[in-house]
Amino acid sequence: MTWEALGDYHGPPSFRFFARYLIAKWRRKSIEEGYRAYVAESLRLAPQMRYLQRSWADVIRQDEPDNRSAEEIADEVISRIEETS
Repeated sequence: MTWEALGDYHGPPSFRFFARYLIAKWRRKSIEEGYRAYVAESLRLAPQMRYLQRSWADVIRQDEPDNRSAEEIADEVISRIEETS
């Protein structure tokens, strides 16, 4: 991806600006790939009448950390396993 970005970059000839451009391009690409995987998984589950529990906005939201305790996380995992059984 570095060589690809090198050809696309048209900003000031500074490594700092190029590095920022490269990071932004990498982030956009990873979000797009994640969205494609999310949609593919949604489409795979739809015929089975199963759906993803979290919206795409919740998946990519990074400003809210998970403040649950280990016991709460374990309880959620166990309840999900029991639902599928």
